[in-house]
Parts: sequence; structure tokens; C-alpha cells
Amino acid sequence: MVVTRLLWTVPCILAASQLVQASTKGVAPEKLELYQPDSQQQWTCLDGSKTIPFSAVNDDFCDCPDGSDEPGTSACPNGYFYCENKGHIPAYIKSWMVDDGVCDESCCDGSDESSGLRHCPNRCEQVAADYQKTQAEVHRLTSQGYALKKKLIQDAQAVVQGWEEEKYKLDDLLVVKRAELERYQREFDAMEKEQQHQGQADSDKRAPRFAKRQPSARQQVLETRVKQLRDEIDLLLSILADMKRDHNHNFHDMAVKTAIAGYDEFLVEYNQLRQDMDRLDEELTEEDEIYDDEGDDDEDNDDEAHDLEHPTEPTTEAEGKQPSTISKKVLGKLNEVLPSSWKDRIFSNGQGQKTDGDDGDSGGDHLAYTPPCYHNAVLTSFYDVELDRVRQLRDGVDAEIKSLETKVRDINDKLNFDYGKQREWLKLQETCVEKDDGEYVYSLCLLGGASQKSNKDGSNINLGHFEKFVGHENGGADTYTHHAHTHGLRCWNGPERSVRAIFECGDVTEILDVMEPEKCEYHFRLRTPAVCPNPEDDAAPPPPTAQKTSLHVHEEL
Repeated sequence: MVVTRLLWTVPCILAASQLVQASTKGVAPEKLELYQPDSQQQWTCLDGSKTIPFSAVNDDFCDCPDGSDEPGTSACPNGYFYCENKGHIPAYIKSWMVDDGVCDESCCDGSDESSGLRHCPNRCEQVAADYQKTQAEVHRLTSQGYALKKKLIQDAQAVVQGWEEEKYKLDDLLVVKRAELERYQREFDAMEKEQQHQGQADSDKRAPRFAKRQPSARQQVLETRVKQLRDEIDLLLSILADMKRDHNHNFHDMAVKTAIAGYDEFLVEYNQLRQDMDRLDEELTEEDEIYDDEGDDDEDNDDEAHDLEHPTEPTTEAEGKQPSTISKKVLGKLNEVLPSSWKDRIFSNGQGQKTDGDDGDSGGDHLAYTPPCYHNAVLTSFYDVELDRVRQLRDGVDAEIKSLETKVRDINDKLNFDYGKQREWLKLQETCVEKDDGEYVYSLCLLGGASQKSNKDGSNINLGHFEKFVGHENGGADTYTHHAHTHGLRCWNGPERSVRAIFECGDVTEILDVMEPEKCEYHFRLRTPAVCPNPEDDAAPPPPTAQKTSLHVHEEL
């Protein structure tokens, strides 16, 4: 009795096992648990929409809206068939491709054609070998390309560092030039204001000849200029002293050595010159005090009224003191220290000429006393010359500032431009590559322009210029793998030409192929080291998983 029952049970188990195997054809191992009947041999569609007998699974009739009940047949067009591809990488194909009489490359094990309509041999061993060779070549290109990419990044960092250093220098120079411009502007404004009031300086012809003397406008300008020159020389000497103290003595720069030697030689002469100039300042101060005292005595003189009435007839004593004792000494001292260009321009007689003489004070050429009638004309000419000089200096510095600001803007534009995550595209900028397809020669300059040249008539058509990176628009992880070149020559009765440049990893930058999927829209496929990933990131990839693919899809009529 027991034996009889066993004999009846074994066929039932085998039948149930065959039923399950048939029902799970085309199901991935990780989803097998989803294809188990309940205690009533019922099964629910994966989207939960219906419950059907488990025997209806893979019965070549589509019951579930999501197509999940026919994973191993072509009954449901919206389902997927799992190819195990033992020994290679599993894959998915569309359910409608099952048993269609075509051996799909994605199913190298031939499991998609089991109806007998066509026999597909198991090619997974050969496909796996070919795949390994391909992967080895990809790894080689990736490794070499990434090494070149690191070099591109290093070179870009050096270029950026150069830009930044140049910008720092320009910024420092701008600070100096702006301060210089402000100083020239103040000097110009002061001289212009002084010139406007100069006409009133000698308007009172009946003023006492020996009233307490105030410094003339000419003297004030000279003193101001001399002080400025002293300050500038002191600043220059301070810079040279710092350079002498701080420069690298182990670095034999001949220009620096020459500058330091010249500084040492000049310092000796300049110290003596400063002593002479200080002595001159003391002497002029003493003479001013003597002159003021004499002027005060003369103001108490009984002949003051006569001087007021006859200002053009000075007494012998006064005449001797003014031109000889004071003016000639002052002019003679300045004649010793001022440059010849200043002496020729400022200290001249009414006709703009110097005269020679010797009163025993200076021991050389002296400038003749300039009569009062010539002072205004000479001083007016002096102001005109000085205003023009300062104006030219001011305008020259202003032009330098504008030029420096333009250079700074250009550097900022380059620093702010997007050259990639690590500026890997910077050194490839304007690198141009070509592809000859027989009829045309296609050219593309990275981050630049693209063109199409005819091999028949030599005509060259603009296909667009680089606008932006657009990798993210295609769902790619790397934004910089797709470049958009736009605003090319407009097609006749069509849109403007444009290029979508799509880059993949390679050890050289080159165009692989060119397509025109839409009218006047070109797709360039290229290789370049700039997009190569770090091969170490893929050193230990996870086990391959099934991929949904529709490569070489066979469209049925």
C-alpha cells in the first residue's frame, strides 16, 4: 500500500517541479521567490493588479497588465526575458524578442530561442574571451589616458598659478599707480589754483619795498617739488636697502648684484648731497631772518612815505640788499643744486637768458637779477610749463592704470572660466583634431570652433563654436563628457548648424566618427585623456549583474 502511494507521489512531484521550472523560465535568480504559487496554486501579478492560476504563468498568453506573467515567452510586449549567459555576463532582452527566430547577441547562451524555430548555439565562452580582451584594452587605454590626464591637471595648475601671481603683481602695481595718480592730481590742482591767484600777487605796486617777505609762489612750488623728490628717493633707497638685506646670497643674479653695487656707490654721493642740501636750507633760513629784520628796520625809517610814493626808485642801500645780498645768493645756491633743465626754464632774465658773474659766494656761474617787471611773465611761463608737465605725467599714469585694469580683467576671466573639475581641459584649449570621411574633412577645436571642409570644392562651413558643457543633460555622471558647439552657419531653409561632441577615454585626442542624426545637427564621437577615470576606482568591481539591453534589436514587421 505504501509502495503504491509512493509510485503515485513521485510523478506528481516531478510534474510540479516541471511546472515550476516552466513557470520560471526567463526569471532572474534574485526574483525566483516572486514566482511561487500560494497554497491554492494561485499567483498574483507583480504589480498586484490580478491573481491568476499559477499554471497561467508562461502559458504564452498575456494575463497581467505589467507583463510579469510571461517572463519566458513573447506574449507580453512590455516584459523582459532573463538570459543567464553562464560563464559570461547575464543580460535582459525585451520579451517580444523571445522565440522570434533571431539569435540575439545579448543572449550568448541561446536561451531566447528554445521553441525549435531556430537553434542558437551557446557562444558564451568565446564571447567571454573576446570581452576579456576588450576589457584589457579598455584598462590599458584608461591607465595611459589617466596618466596623461594627471599631467594635464598638473600643467593647468602651473598655468593658473602663473595667472594668480601675475594678478597679484598687477594688483600691487595698481595700488602704487593709483596713489601716484592721486599725488599728481593734487599737485596739478594746487598749481592750477596758485596760477589763478598769481595775477594778484604783485597788483599792489605801492606796497613797501622792504615789507616782511613771504615765500613766492615759484619758491613754494620748488620747495614742494624738492620735498617730493627727496621722499621718492628715500623710498627708492629703502626698497634697495631691503633688497640688499633680504636677497638670496646663494642665487647669483647679475641684475641684482649690479643693482646692489650701484646702490652702494650712489649712497656715498647721496649722503654728501643731502648734507649740502641741508646746509643750503640752513643758510637760506638765516638769510630770510636777516632780510626780515632789515625790512622791519626800514619800515620804521622816515623815508617810508617816499618809498610808497616812488616804489620804482629804490634807495642805494635797498637796491644793493635786494638783488645782490638776497636774490643773487638764493639763485646762486639753487643754481648749484638744481638740474640744468630747471635752471634754463626758471632762472633767466626777461629774455630767457643767463648771465655770468662772480660775487665770490658761489665760485661759478651766477644768474643775473631779474628785474621785477619780468617776474610775472617768467612766473606765468613757469606755471604753464609745470602744469603741462604734471598734466602729462598724470595722464600717462592714468593710461597705465587703464591698461593694468584691462589685464586684470582678462586674467579674472581666465581664472573664472570652467575648464573642468580639475581644470583638465585648460591645456587642451584650442587643440584641433580632424576626421576625413572621404567627402568632407571635419575639424573640431576643443573649447573652440568646429567646421566642415569639402574635399570637392574646398568650401569651409562653420558648424558652431563652443558654448557650454552639457554632459549632465544626458544623465551622465560627468558633466564634461559632452560639449555643445552652437550658432554655426544657418542651413538653407533650416536651423543653424551645431555640433554635439561626445568624448570617451583614450590616450590620444582624436575624432572617431561623425554622424548627422538630424538636419544640420552633427554628432562627433571623440577620444581624449581629459575624461579618463582613475583605473584604481575600478580595481575591484562588484560581480556583474544582469543589464537590460536592446543592442541589435530585431524589429519585426
